[in-house]
Amino acid sequence: MAEKDLQQQVEEPRFLSYLLNQEQKHDCYFVVGDQQLVQPERIGVVKKMLLAHSVVLRTELEESMLAEKDDVPVKDLYPDTFMNLLKYVYGHDTTASLGFDAADNLLYAAEKYMMEPLKARLSARLMLLLSPDNICCLLNNPACYSLLELKSTITEILQYETDRVLESSAFLGLCPDGFVKILEQNTLNVEEVQVWRAAVKWAKHRGETEDSKVVRKQLCEPLKHIRVCTLGHEEFFQEVVTTDILEDVEVKLVNVYYGTKEKQTDLVHISNEIQQRAKKSRVVEMDFNLSYVTTSSQESLTILTKKSAIELLPLEFTGNSQTLQMVPEGLTYQCDCTIVITEITNYTNNTSTTTPVTVSFSQQLQYGAKFEVPVTSNGQNVRLLPNKKYSLSVSFTQPHTMYFNNSSSSCTHENICIAFTYKSNYNRYSSPVKKLSFRPIRHV
Repeated sequence: MAEKDLQQQVEEPRFLSYLLNQEQKHDCYFVVGDQQLVQPERIGVVKKMLLAHSVVLRTELEESMLAEKDDVPVKDLYPDTFMNLLKYVYGHDTTASLGFDAADNLLYAAEKYMMEPLKARLSARLMLLLSPDNICCLLNNPACYSLLELKSTITEILQYETDRVLESSAFLGLCPDGFVKILEQNTLNVEEVQVWRAAVKWAKHRGETEDSKVVRKQLCEPLKHIRVCTLGHEEFFQEVVTTDILEDVEVKLVNVYYGTKEKQTDLVHISNEIQQRAKKSRVVEMDFNLSYVTTSSQESLTILTKKSAIELLPLEFTGNSQTLQMVPEGLTYQCDCTIVITEITNYTNNTSTTTPVTVSFSQQLQYGAKFEVPVTSNGQNVRLLPNKKYSLSVSFTQPHTMYFNNSSSSCTHENICIAFTYKSNYNRYSSPVKKLSFRPIRHV
C-alpha cells in the first residue's frame, strides 16, 4: 500500500505540490484532527482557492463578523481527508481513485462545506464501492442520505441484502441513527425476529453489558421501529419477553393486540405497527430452453453484463444417467467438476489478462440426480461487474450430461446476455447448464 501511495504521489502534477508545500503562498492555517483520535496537523492553505469552492468557508473566514482571525480548528476531519479536499479545490480531482474509507470521509467534508460538485463525484465513487459489508460505515456518515442516487443504492442494499448487512463486522459499530435508517425500511429480506436478535446483539455491544436496563437504554430509538407486534405469540415470548427489555405494561399491550388484533395506540416507546414488512428476494432465473441432452467433458458459455452487476447463484447440473447394465437403485458415482470464470479483456481474440475465479466440486452423486455447485470465492457468491464480458467454463473428469439446441445462439435478459458455444462439427449450440440463476445488484 505504501508503494502504491508513493506512486500516486509521484504522479501528482507539479502545480499541486507547489500549492500544498510552498508555505510562503499560504495565507490561512487549519489545525485538523481530534487529539483523542489522531495527532492534529497544522495545514496551510491558499485561502482564495478554498473560498471559491465553499460558501460556508467564505462566511466562516471572510464575510462574517465572527470570521476566524487565527488558526482555524477542524476537529471533525482527519488530516488526510483535509489534504484530499485541498487537492480537489486546487484542481486535482482524485475522487475516482479513492478507497471506500477515504471517499466516505471526504463526503462528510464536502457536506460540511456544502461543496455540491464534489459530493456528486463522491456519490458516484461510493456507489461503485458500496457493499453489504461496508454499508454500515457509510450509514454512520450523516451526509450519506443527502444525495438521491446514493440514497437509492443504499436503500437497495438494505432491502435486498439485509441478512448480509446485519451479519457484517461493521454492523456492531453502527450509530443509533444509522441503525434507525435500516429499521425504517418497509421492505427487508429477513424475518422480524432476525431484526430483533440483531438489535439486542447491537445494544449489548454498545452498552458493553448484558444488563437489560442498559440494553433498553441503548435501544431507545430503534425500539420505535422494530415491529414486535408482527412476531408470532410464542416467538414474542421466547425471543422478546425473556430478555426483560420491554416494560411489563408493554408486554401486556402486545398481548392485548394478539387477542384483539387491534393496534395499541398506548404503545408509545416501542413500535405498535401491525403490518409485516414486505420481503424482497430478487432472483432471476434464465431458462435457456435447451431441449436436447448430450454428454461432454467440457462446455462453456459467454456472459455479457449490462448496466447492473450480477451475483451468480449456484449452478444446477443433472447427474449422469445410469449405465445400460442392471445396477442397484441409488447407485452413486464420483463426480469431479471445475468451474472457471474469466473476464475477457481482449474482445478480438477473446483472451484475458486478469486472474480467473476457479471453483472445484468433488462429491459422490446418485445417477440422474440434480445437484448444485455454489459459484463462490472466499466464501462469497461471485459477482460480475457491469458492462463486462466473461467466459464461464465447466469441465468434468469424465463425460457428463450437457445441453444443446440447433437454432438459438443466445439468451437475453435486461441485465445480461448469454451466448452459447457453437460446435461447427455438430452444427449446434451447446451449454453446460439449462438455466442460469443470478441476483442483479447496482453495487459491487
